[in-house]
Amino acid sequence: MAVYQAESDRPIAIAKMEVTDARFGFEAVRSVTLTLTRRDNDGTQGLLLMFMGEGAPSGKIPRVVFLEVTKTMEDDCGSTAIYASRANQDPINGARWNIRLVDHRTRNCNDVKPHMWEASVRQGVVGWCGTGDATMELVGDPGRCQINAR
Repeated sequence: MAVYQAESDRPIAIAKMEVTDARFGFEAVRSVTLTLTRRDNDGTQGLLLMFMGEGAPSGKIPRVVFLEVTKTMEDDCGSTAIYASRANQDPINGARWNIRLVDHRTRNCNDVKPHMWEASVRQGVVGWCGTGDATMELVGDPGRCQINAR
C-alpha cells in the first residue's frame, strides 16, 4: 500500500541550530531545528522552524512554524540567501514571521565560514512597525543532517 500526497513538503536539508543571540521573547529558546523543504508537485520551497523554550506551547512540546520561501538571491561567492515569511496565519496572536537563511554550502570564495547555515528569525505582531519584534540569530551545519532528496 502506498499513499500519494501531491502537495507534500519534502525535507531537503535539516540542521540543529545554535542560538547566538536572542531578544524580546526568544531569550529562553533552546533546541532549535531548521528544515529546508521542497513541495513535490510544484517545487516551491519552505522553511520549517521548530524550537523549545519561551514561545513554545509547553516545556515538552516544540513550537512549529512553517514559512514559505518568497525570494532567493546568490551573492558573488556563491552563497544563497533564502527569505521566507508567514503573516496572518497564527491563530493565537496574528503574528508575522520572517527568516533569512544564508546557505554557504555552495560557497566558492577562499574565506572560511564557521557554519554552513546562518539564520535570522524575526517574529512580531501584524500591523506594528517591528521595533519590539522578537529576534534570534542562529548558526548550524546541515552537513551532518543532509537528506538526499530525489
